[in-house]
Amino acid sequence: MNLDSLKQRIVNHSFEYYSTLALLTIVLGCFSYGLLPILGIDWAKNTFSIELILTGVGFIIAVTCYWFFIDYCRQKPFALLIMLALLIPFRLFIMRLITAHGGNFLILLLPNLVLVPPIFITAVPYLRLLWQKLPYLKYFTFLLGLTILYYLFYNHNVYDNTSSQTLGFRSLFALCFNYIVILLTGAVMYRYPDPKRFFHLFNNLIIMLGLVFSILPILFYPMDIMVQMVESVKRMNFVFDFPAQYSFYIGFITVYLLGLFFYEETLPEKSRLRQSLILSTVILGFLALLTAFTKNAIFSVMACGTLIVILNLVTSKQYVKLATLAISIPLLTLVGVYTLQSVTGMDVSNIVDQRLQNISSIDWRHHVWDYLLSDITPISSLIGHGLSAASDQMRIHEGFNVLQSTNELKQVLYVHNDYIAQFYDFGLPGLAVFVSLFIILMRTGFQMIKSAFPISQSALKITIIGLIASYLIFCSTDNAFVSVENPIWMLLTVLYVLNDRIYGSEYR
Repeated sequence: MNLDSLKQRIVNHSFEYYSTLALLTIVLGCFSYGLLPILGIDWAKNTFSIELILTGVGFIIAVTCYWFFIDYCRQKPFALLIMLALLIPFRLFIMRLITAHGGNFLILLLPNLVLVPPIFITAVPYLRLLWQKLPYLKYFTFLLGLTILYYLFYNHNVYDNTSSQTLGFRSLFALCFNYIVILLTGAVMYRYPDPKRFFHLFNNLIIMLGLVFSILPILFYPMDIMVQMVESVKRMNFVFDFPAQYSFYIGFITVYLLGLFFYEETLPEKSRLRQSLILSTVILGFLALLTAFTKNAIFSVMACGTLIVILNLVTSKQYVKLATLAISIPLLTLVGVYTLQSVTGMDVSNIVDQRLQNISSIDWRHHVWDYLLSDITPISSLIGHGLSAASDQMRIHEGFNVLQSTNELKQVLYVHNDYIAQFYDFGLPGLAVFVSLFIILMRTGFQMIKSAFPISQSALKITIIGLIASYLIFCSTDNAFVSVENPIWMLLTVLYVLNDRIYGSEYR
Protein backbone atom coordinates (compact mmCIF):
# COMPACT_ATOMS: atom_id res chain seq x y z
CA MET A 1 0.00 0.00 0.00
CA ASN A 2 1.52 3.35 -1.04
CA LEU A 3 1.23 6.61 0.88
CA ASP A 4 -1.35 8.17 -1.44
CA SER A 5 -3.73 5.24 -1.11
CA LEU A 6 -3.27 5.22 2.66
CA LYS A 7 -4.07 8.94 2.88
CA GLN A 8 -7.12 8.43 0.69
CA ARG A 9 -8.35 5.66 2.96
CA ILE A 10 -7.91 7.89 6.00
CA VAL A 11 -9.85 10.68 4.27
CA ASN A 12 -12.64 8.32 3.21
CA HIS A 13 -12.87 6.74 6.65
CA SER A 14 -12.00 9.70 8.87
CA PHE A 15 -14.99 9.10 11.18
CA GLU A 16 -14.03 5.47 11.70
CA TYR A 17 -10.38 6.46 12.14
CA TYR A 18 -10.93 8.97 14.95
CA SER A 19 -13.76 6.92 16.49
CA THR A 20 -11.37 3.97 16.77
CA LEU A 21 -8.80 6.18 18.54
CA ALA A 22 -11.44 7.44 20.97
CA LEU A 23 -12.71 3.91 21.61
CA LEU A 24 -9.17 2.66 22.17
CA THR A 25 -8.65 5.43 24.72
CA ILE A 26 -11.81 4.46 26.62
CA VAL A 27 -10.99 0.74 26.52
CA LEU A 28 -7.43 1.23 27.76
CA GLY A 29 -8.66 3.55 30.49
CA CYS A 30 -11.33 1.11 31.71
CA PHE A 31 -8.87 -1.78 31.48
CA SER A 32 -6.15 0.07 33.42
CA TYR A 33 -8.32 1.78 36.04
CA GLY A 34 -11.20 -0.69 36.32
CA LEU A 35 -10.52 -4.33 35.55
CA LEU A 36 -6.85 -4.75 36.45
CA PRO A 37 -7.04 -3.06 39.90
CA ILE A 38 -9.84 -5.53 40.82
CA LEU A 39 -7.38 -8.32 40.08
CA GLY A 40 -4.78 -6.62 42.25
CA ILE A 41 -2.66 -5.33 39.36
CA ASP A 42 -1.76 -1.63 39.80
CA TRP A 43 1.20 -1.15 37.44
CA ALA A 44 -1.10 -0.40 34.49
CA LYS A 45 -2.41 2.75 36.20
CA ASN A 46 0.97 4.35 35.69
CA THR A 47 1.84 2.68 32.41
CA PHE A 48 -1.50 3.48 30.77
CA SER A 49 -2.45 6.65 32.63
CA ILE A 50 -5.17 8.84 31.19
CA GLU A 51 -2.66 11.63 30.57
CA LEU A 52 -0.33 9.28 28.71
CA ILE A 53 -3.15 7.83 26.61
CA LEU A 54 -4.50 11.26 25.70
CA THR A 55 -0.98 12.43 24.88
CA GLY A 56 -0.49 9.46 22.55
CA VAL A 57 -3.84 10.02 20.86
CA GLY A 58 -3.13 13.72 20.52
CA PHE A 59 0.29 12.97 19.04
CA ILE A 60 -1.24 10.63 16.44
CA ILE A 61 -3.85 13.22 15.50
CA ALA A 62 -1.20 15.99 15.34
CA VAL A 63 1.07 13.89 13.11
CA THR A 64 -1.86 13.07 10.84
CA CYS A 65 -2.90 16.72 10.56
CA TYR A 66 0.71 17.77 9.93
CA TRP A 67 1.00 15.09 7.27
CA PHE A 68 -1.96 16.52 5.40
CA PHE A 69 -0.64 20.06 5.95
CA ILE A 70 2.66 19.20 4.25
CA ASP A 71 0.76 17.71 1.34
CA TYR A 72 -1.46 20.80 1.21
CA CYS A 73 1.60 23.06 1.07
CA ARG A 74 2.62 21.47 -2.20
CA GLN A 75 -0.53 22.84 -3.77
CA LYS A 76 -1.04 25.95 -1.62
CA PRO A 77 2.38 27.26 -0.51
CA PHE A 78 0.78 30.44 0.86
CA ALA A 79 -0.34 28.32 3.82
CA LEU A 80 3.32 28.24 4.89
CA LEU A 81 3.39 32.01 5.28
CA ILE A 82 0.25 31.91 7.40
CA MET A 83 1.94 29.30 9.57
CA LEU A 84 5.09 31.43 9.89
CA ALA A 85 3.17 34.65 10.58
CA LEU A 86 1.31 32.96 13.41
CA LEU A 87 4.35 31.07 14.70
CA ILE A 88 6.47 34.22 15.10
CA PRO A 89 4.39 35.84 17.88
CA PHE A 90 3.02 32.65 19.44
CA ARG A 91 6.36 30.86 19.48
CA LEU A 92 6.72 32.00 23.08
CA PHE A 93 3.85 29.77 24.12
CA ILE A 94 5.59 26.85 22.42
CA MET A 95 8.85 27.72 24.17
CA ARG A 96 7.21 27.90 27.59
CA LEU A 97 5.48 24.57 27.05
CA ILE A 98 8.68 22.85 25.95
CA THR A 99 10.75 24.49 28.71
CA ALA A 100 8.56 22.81 31.31
CA HIS A 101 9.25 19.37 29.82
CA GLY A 102 12.44 19.50 27.78
CA GLY A 103 14.82 22.42 28.04
CA ASN A 104 17.14 24.20 25.65
CA PHE A 105 17.67 21.43 23.12
CA LEU A 106 13.99 20.92 22.37
CA ILE A 107 13.29 24.67 22.34
CA LEU A 108 15.77 25.05 19.50
CA LEU A 109 14.77 21.90 17.64
CA LEU A 110 11.00 21.62 17.74
CA PRO A 111 9.86 24.84 15.99
CA ASN A 112 12.65 24.43 13.45
CA LEU A 113 12.18 20.70 12.88
CA VAL A 114 8.49 21.27 12.27
CA LEU A 115 9.54 23.48 9.35
CA VAL A 116 12.14 21.07 7.90
CA PRO A 117 9.73 19.15 5.61
CA PRO A 118 8.20 22.38 4.20
CA ILE A 119 11.73 23.70 3.60
CA PHE A 120 12.70 20.67 1.54
CA ILE A 121 9.42 20.71 -0.34
CA THR A 122 9.34 24.44 -0.99
CA ALA A 123 12.71 26.09 -0.46
CA VAL A 124 15.40 23.66 -1.61
CA PRO A 125 14.62 23.95 -5.36
CA TYR A 126 14.94 27.73 -5.04
CA LEU A 127 18.07 27.99 -2.86
CA ARG A 128 20.35 28.93 -5.73
CA LEU A 129 17.88 31.52 -7.00
CA LEU A 130 17.46 33.00 -3.52
CA TRP A 131 21.24 33.16 -3.11
CA GLN A 132 21.47 35.20 -6.32
CA LYS A 133 18.42 37.43 -5.84
CA LEU A 134 18.45 38.27 -2.12
CA PRO A 135 21.49 40.53 -1.51
CA TYR A 136 21.38 40.10 2.26
CA LEU A 137 21.21 36.29 2.33
CA LYS A 138 25.00 35.89 1.98
CA TYR A 139 25.70 38.20 4.92
CA PHE A 140 23.01 36.55 7.02
CA THR A 141 24.47 33.11 6.23
CA PHE A 142 27.97 34.21 7.24
CA LEU A 143 26.69 35.74 10.48
CA LEU A 144 24.76 32.55 11.27
CA GLY A 145 27.87 30.44 10.63
CA LEU A 146 29.97 32.73 12.83
CA THR A 147 27.42 32.48 15.65
CA ILE A 148 27.37 28.67 15.40
CA LEU A 149 31.18 28.52 15.63
CA TYR A 150 31.27 30.81 18.66
CA TYR A 151 28.38 28.93 20.24
CA LEU A 152 30.32 25.65 19.97
CA PHE A 153 33.86 26.83 20.79
CA TYR A 154 33.85 30.32 22.32
CA ASN A 155 30.70 30.58 24.41
CA HIS A 156 30.33 32.17 27.85
CA ASN A 157 27.07 30.30 28.51
CA VAL A 158 25.44 33.14 30.44
CA TYR A 159 22.08 32.17 31.93
CA ASP A 160 19.17 34.50 32.49
CA ASN A 161 17.98 33.95 36.04
CA THR A 162 14.36 34.12 34.85
CA SER A 163 14.65 31.21 32.38
CA SER A 164 16.56 28.03 31.63
CA GLN A 165 18.15 29.22 28.39
CA THR A 166 21.56 30.78 27.90
CA LEU A 167 21.68 34.11 26.11
CA GLY A 168 23.97 32.67 23.46
CA PHE A 169 21.38 29.98 22.84
CA ARG A 170 18.68 32.61 22.39
CA SER A 171 20.82 34.44 19.84
CA LEU A 172 21.46 31.23 17.91
CA PHE A 173 17.79 30.32 17.97
CA ALA A 174 16.82 33.78 16.73
CA LEU A 175 19.21 33.58 13.79
CA CYS A 176 18.15 30.03 12.88
CA PHE A 177 14.48 30.92 13.00
CA ASN A 178 14.86 34.13 10.99
CA TYR A 179 17.03 32.31 8.45
CA ILE A 180 14.21 29.79 7.94
CA VAL A 181 11.74 32.66 7.62
CA ILE A 182 13.83 34.23 4.83
CA LEU A 183 14.21 30.97 2.91
CA LEU A 184 10.59 29.91 3.14
CA THR A 185 9.16 33.35 2.40
CA GLY A 186 11.39 33.85 -0.64
CA ALA A 187 10.76 30.34 -2.00
CA VAL A 188 6.99 30.60 -1.56
CA MET A 189 6.97 33.92 -3.40
CA TYR A 190 8.99 32.57 -6.32
CA ARG A 191 6.82 29.47 -6.45
CA TYR A 192 3.53 31.35 -6.46
CA PRO A 193 2.45 31.86 -10.10
CA ASP A 194 0.98 35.36 -9.72
CA PRO A 195 3.23 37.64 -7.60
CA LYS A 196 0.74 40.53 -7.49
CA ARG A 197 -2.06 38.28 -6.25
CA PHE A 198 0.32 36.78 -3.70
CA PHE A 199 1.24 40.28 -2.53
CA HIS A 200 -2.45 41.14 -2.16
CA LEU A 201 -3.13 38.00 -0.07
CA PHE A 202 -0.03 38.60 2.03
CA ASN A 203 -1.04 42.19 2.73
CA ASN A 204 -4.49 41.03 3.81
CA LEU A 205 -2.76 38.74 6.31
CA ILE A 206 -0.57 41.58 7.62
CA ILE A 207 -3.58 43.92 7.94
CA MET A 208 -5.42 41.24 9.90
CA LEU A 209 -2.45 40.71 12.23
CA GLY A 210 -2.06 44.48 12.64
CA LEU A 211 -5.70 44.84 13.66
CA VAL A 212 -5.59 41.90 16.09
CA PHE A 213 -2.32 42.97 17.69
CA SER A 214 -3.54 46.56 18.04
CA ILE A 215 -7.18 46.25 19.08
CA LEU A 216 -6.77 43.45 21.63
CA PRO A 217 -3.99 45.17 23.66
CA ILE A 218 -6.02 48.39 23.74
CA LEU A 219 -9.01 46.45 25.07
CA PHE A 220 -6.93 44.34 27.48
CA TYR A 221 -5.01 47.27 28.96
CA PRO A 222 -7.73 48.56 31.34
CA MET A 223 -8.36 44.98 32.52
CA ASP A 224 -4.69 44.52 33.47
CA ILE A 225 -4.42 41.53 31.13
CA MET A 226 -0.95 40.83 29.72
CA VAL A 227 0.64 43.95 31.22
CA GLN A 228 3.82 44.54 33.23
CA MET A 229 4.88 47.23 35.68
CA VAL A 230 8.16 48.58 34.33
CA GLU A 231 9.75 51.78 35.65
CA SER A 232 6.56 52.55 37.61
CA VAL A 233 4.43 52.48 34.45
CA LYS A 234 1.89 49.83 33.50
CA ARG A 235 2.97 48.64 30.06
CA MET A 236 1.45 46.17 27.62
CA ASN A 237 3.45 43.09 26.58
CA PHE A 238 0.56 41.08 25.05
CA VAL A 239 1.77 37.54 24.16
CA PHE A 240 5.45 38.50 24.37
CA ASP A 241 7.96 38.34 27.22
CA PHE A 242 8.49 42.07 27.48
CA PRO A 243 6.88 45.31 26.20
CA ALA A 244 9.88 46.03 23.96
CA GLN A 245 9.35 42.77 22.05
CA TYR A 246 5.70 43.62 21.50
CA SER A 247 6.81 47.07 20.31
CA PHE A 248 9.13 45.48 17.74
CA TYR A 249 6.31 43.41 16.32
CA ILE A 250 3.60 46.04 16.07
CA GLY A 251 6.12 48.77 15.19
CA PHE A 252 7.43 47.00 12.09
CA ILE A 253 3.90 46.14 10.95
CA THR A 254 2.84 49.78 11.37
CA VAL A 255 5.78 51.08 9.31
CA TYR A 256 5.15 48.46 6.64
CA LEU A 257 1.44 49.28 6.35
CA LEU A 258 2.19 52.99 6.02
CA GLY A 259 4.43 52.16 3.07
CA LEU A 260 1.69 49.91 1.69
CA PHE A 261 -0.74 52.84 1.83
CA PHE A 262 1.44 54.82 -0.58
CA TYR A 263 2.08 51.80 -2.81
CA GLU A 264 -1.63 51.15 -3.29
CA GLU A 265 -2.15 54.83 -4.07
CA THR A 266 -0.13 54.23 -7.25
CA LEU A 267 -2.33 51.39 -8.47
CA PRO A 268 -5.00 52.18 -11.07
CA GLU A 269 -7.45 49.79 -9.38
CA LYS A 270 -6.97 51.31 -5.93
CA SER A 271 -9.84 51.06 -3.45
CA ARG A 272 -10.66 53.97 -1.15
CA LEU A 273 -12.25 51.56 1.33
CA ARG A 274 -9.08 49.49 1.47
CA GLN A 275 -6.94 52.60 1.76
CA SER A 276 -9.04 53.75 4.71
CA LEU A 277 -8.65 50.32 6.33
CA ILE A 278 -4.86 50.41 5.93
CA LEU A 279 -4.58 53.95 7.30
CA SER A 280 -6.85 53.07 10.24
CA THR A 281 -4.66 50.04 11.01
CA VAL A 282 -1.60 52.31 10.99
CA ILE A 283 -3.25 54.68 13.48
CA LEU A 284 -4.35 51.77 15.69
CA GLY A 285 -0.84 50.34 15.57
CA PHE A 286 0.64 53.61 16.76
CA LEU A 287 -1.95 53.86 19.54
CA ALA A 288 -1.14 50.30 20.60
CA LEU A 289 2.50 51.38 20.94
CA LEU A 290 1.33 53.89 23.53
CA THR A 291 0.11 51.01 25.71
CA ALA A 292 3.63 49.52 25.61
CA PHE A 293 5.24 52.95 26.21
CA THR A 294 8.59 52.02 24.69
CA LYS A 295 10.26 55.33 23.90
CA ASN A 296 12.51 53.78 21.30
CA ALA A 297 9.58 52.23 19.42
CA ILE A 298 7.43 55.38 19.53
CA PHE A 299 10.30 57.53 18.26
CA SER A 300 11.26 54.97 15.60
CA VAL A 301 7.74 54.69 14.17
CA MET A 302 7.25 58.47 14.17
CA ALA A 303 10.64 59.17 12.56
CA CYS A 304 10.43 56.41 9.95
CA GLY A 305 6.78 57.16 9.23
CA THR A 306 7.75 60.77 8.53
CA LEU A 307 10.59 59.55 6.30
CA ILE A 308 8.21 57.36 4.30
CA VAL A 309 5.72 60.20 3.88
CA ILE A 310 8.37 62.71 2.74
CA LEU A 311 10.05 60.35 0.26
CA ASN A 312 6.73 59.33 -1.25
CA LEU A 313 5.62 62.93 -1.59
CA VAL A 314 8.87 63.76 -3.36
CA THR A 315 8.63 60.86 -5.84
CA SER A 316 4.85 60.52 -6.32
CA LYS A 317 3.26 63.79 -5.28
CA GLN A 318 0.79 63.61 -8.16
CA TYR A 319 -0.83 60.63 -6.46
CA VAL A 320 -0.82 61.64 -2.81
CA LYS A 321 -1.86 65.12 -1.75
CA LEU A 322 0.12 66.69 1.06
CA ALA A 323 -2.88 68.59 2.38
CA THR A 324 -4.94 65.40 2.71
CA LEU A 325 -2.25 63.65 4.74
CA ALA A 326 -1.46 66.77 6.78
CA ILE A 327 -5.08 66.90 7.90
CA SER A 328 -6.15 63.26 8.03
CA ILE A 329 -3.24 61.66 9.93
CA PRO A 330 -3.12 64.17 12.86
CA LEU A 331 -6.93 64.23 13.00
CA LEU A 332 -7.19 60.44 13.09
CA THR A 333 -4.41 60.31 15.68
CA LEU A 334 -6.19 62.78 17.95
CA VAL A 335 -9.46 60.87 17.61
CA GLY A 336 -7.57 57.65 18.31
CA VAL A 337 -5.86 59.06 21.41
CA TYR A 338 -9.21 60.28 22.74
CA THR A 339 -10.71 56.85 22.07
CA LEU A 340 -7.74 55.16 23.72
CA GLN A 341 -8.17 57.32 26.82
CA SER A 342 -11.90 56.55 26.90
CA VAL A 343 -11.38 52.80 26.57
CA THR A 344 -8.38 52.40 28.89
CA GLY A 345 -9.14 55.18 31.36
CA MET A 346 -5.54 56.40 31.27
CA ASP A 347 -4.27 59.91 30.72
CA VAL A 348 -2.01 59.42 27.71
CA SER A 349 -0.37 62.84 27.87
CA ASN A 350 0.59 62.48 31.54
CA ILE A 351 1.99 58.99 31.11
CA VAL A 352 3.94 59.95 27.99
CA ASP A 353 5.33 62.96 29.82
CA GLN A 354 6.25 60.74 32.77
CA ARG A 355 8.07 58.34 30.44
CA LEU A 356 9.94 61.17 28.73
CA GLN A 357 10.98 62.68 32.04
CA ASN A 358 12.28 59.36 33.31
CA ILE A 359 15.77 59.09 31.83
CA SER A 360 17.16 56.51 34.25
CA SER A 361 17.04 53.80 31.56
CA ILE A 362 19.10 56.03 29.25
CA ASP A 363 21.64 56.73 32.01
CA TRP A 364 22.35 53.08 32.80
CA ARG A 365 22.48 52.24 29.09
CA HIS A 366 25.24 54.81 28.57
CA HIS A 367 27.04 53.46 31.63
CA VAL A 368 26.91 49.93 30.18
CA TRP A 369 28.10 51.02 26.73
CA ASP A 370 31.01 53.10 28.06
CA TYR A 371 32.12 50.22 30.30
CA LEU A 372 32.07 47.65 27.48
CA LEU A 373 33.82 49.89 24.94
CA SER A 374 36.59 50.68 27.45
CA ASP A 375 37.16 46.93 27.91
CA ILE A 376 37.94 46.28 24.24
CA THR A 377 41.64 45.52 23.58
CA PRO A 378 43.51 45.22 20.25
CA ILE A 379 43.26 41.41 20.44
CA SER A 380 39.58 41.36 21.35
CA SER A 381 38.81 43.86 18.60
CA LEU A 382 39.88 41.18 16.11
CA ILE A 383 38.37 38.02 17.61
CA GLY A 384 35.96 39.39 20.20
CA HIS A 385 35.43 38.16 23.75
CA GLY A 386 33.12 35.26 22.86
CA LEU A 387 29.41 34.72 22.44
CA SER A 388 27.35 36.48 25.17
CA ALA A 389 30.57 37.86 26.70
CA ALA A 390 29.04 41.34 26.93
CA SER A 391 26.18 39.95 28.98
CA ASP A 392 28.66 38.05 31.13
CA GLN A 393 30.43 41.31 31.98
CA MET A 394 27.12 42.87 32.94
CA ARG A 395 26.24 39.85 35.08
CA ILE A 396 29.36 40.16 37.23
CA HIS A 397 29.11 43.96 37.45
CA GLU A 398 26.67 44.79 40.25
CA GLY A 399 26.46 48.39 39.13
CA PHE A 400 24.32 47.29 36.19
CA ASN A 401 21.43 46.16 38.35
CA VAL A 402 18.36 48.34 37.79
CA LEU A 403 15.88 49.37 40.48
CA GLN A 404 12.38 48.36 39.43
CA SER A 405 9.04 49.85 40.46
CA THR A 406 8.77 47.09 43.10
CA ASN A 407 11.92 48.48 44.78
CA GLU A 408 13.76 45.29 43.84
CA LEU A 409 17.01 45.19 41.94
CA LYS A 410 16.75 43.43 38.60
CA GLN A 411 19.87 42.03 36.98
CA VAL A 412 20.29 43.48 33.50
CA LEU A 413 21.94 41.07 31.08
CA TYR A 414 21.19 42.60 27.71
CA VAL A 415 23.43 45.31 26.33
CA HIS A 416 20.49 47.16 24.71
CA ASN A 417 22.69 48.03 21.74
CA ASP A 418 23.19 45.37 19.09
CA TYR A 419 26.14 47.16 17.50
CA ILE A 420 28.20 47.27 20.70
CA ALA A 421 27.13 43.73 21.59
CA GLN A 422 28.28 42.39 18.21
CA PHE A 423 31.56 44.30 18.44
CA TYR A 424 32.27 43.08 21.98
CA ASP A 425 31.31 39.46 21.32
CA PHE A 426 32.66 38.92 17.77
CA GLY A 427 35.12 41.75 17.22
CA LEU A 428 35.45 43.76 14.04
CA PRO A 429 34.64 40.86 11.65
CA GLY A 430 31.29 40.24 13.32
CA LEU A 431 30.48 43.95 13.50
CA ALA A 432 31.47 44.42 9.84
CA VAL A 433 29.14 41.63 8.68
CA PHE A 434 26.35 42.91 10.91
CA VAL A 435 26.63 46.47 9.58
CA SER A 436 27.10 45.27 5.97
CA LEU A 437 23.84 43.39 6.28
CA PHE A 438 22.00 46.69 6.64
CA ILE A 439 24.19 48.69 4.26
CA ILE A 440 23.32 46.38 1.37
CA LEU A 441 19.64 46.66 2.25
CA MET A 442 19.69 50.44 2.41
CA ARG A 443 21.76 50.75 -0.77
CA THR A 444 19.20 48.76 -2.73
CA GLY A 445 16.46 50.94 -1.33
CA PHE A 446 18.15 54.23 -2.18
CA GLN A 447 18.81 53.18 -5.78
CA MET A 448 15.36 54.53 -6.64
CA ILE A 449 16.61 58.08 -5.96
CA LYS A 450 19.26 57.84 -8.71
CA SER A 451 17.13 56.11 -11.35
CA ALA A 452 13.80 56.71 -13.04
CA PHE A 453 11.91 53.78 -11.55
CA PRO A 454 8.18 53.25 -11.90
CA ILE A 455 6.23 55.04 -9.18
CA SER A 456 4.92 51.81 -7.71
CA GLN A 457 8.44 50.39 -7.42
CA SER A 458 9.61 53.59 -5.77
CA ALA A 459 6.92 53.10 -3.14
CA LEU A 460 8.15 49.54 -2.52
CA LYS A 461 11.75 50.65 -2.09
CA ILE A 462 10.76 53.55 0.14
CA THR A 463 9.01 50.99 2.34
CA ILE A 464 12.25 48.98 2.46
CA ILE A 465 14.10 52.14 3.54
CA GLY A 466 11.54 52.82 6.26
CA LEU A 467 11.71 49.28 7.61
CA ILE A 468 15.51 49.19 7.69
CA ALA A 469 15.69 52.66 9.25
CA SER A 470 13.32 51.56 12.00
CA TYR A 471 15.39 48.41 12.52
CA LEU A 472 18.59 50.46 12.80
CA ILE A 473 16.97 52.65 15.44
CA PHE A 474 15.66 49.66 17.37
CA CYS A 475 19.12 48.06 17.37
CA SER A 476 20.72 51.23 18.75
CA THR A 477 19.02 51.13 22.16
CA ASP A 478 17.40 47.68 22.33
CA ASN A 479 17.94 44.03 21.43
CA ALA A 480 16.05 43.83 18.16
CA PHE A 481 18.53 41.56 16.38
CA VAL A 482 18.39 38.75 18.95
CA SER A 483 14.62 38.96 19.21
CA VAL A 484 12.65 36.37 17.24
CA GLU A 485 9.30 38.02 17.73
CA ASN A 486 9.39 40.51 14.88
CA PRO A 487 8.23 40.04 11.29
CA ILE A 488 10.79 42.28 9.57
CA TRP A 489 12.64 39.52 7.68
CA MET A 490 9.40 38.20 6.26
CA LEU A 491 8.33 41.71 5.23
CA LEU A 492 11.68 42.55 3.62
CA THR A 493 11.89 39.26 1.73
CA VAL A 494 8.40 39.72 0.32
CA LEU A 495 9.27 43.24 -0.87
CA TYR A 496 12.57 42.17 -2.45
CA VAL A 497 11.15 39.17 -4.30
CA LEU A 498 8.11 41.13 -5.44
CA ASN A 499 10.41 43.83 -6.81
CA ASP A 500 12.45 41.23 -8.67
CA ARG A 501 9.48 39.32 -10.12
CA ILE A 502 7.55 42.40 -11.30
CA TYR A 503 10.34 44.68 -12.51
CA GLY A 504 13.14 42.24 -13.29
CA SER A 505 16.85 42.29 -12.58
CA GLU A 506 17.47 45.53 -14.52
CA TYR A 507 15.75 47.48 -11.75
CA ARG A 508 17.50 45.84 -8.81
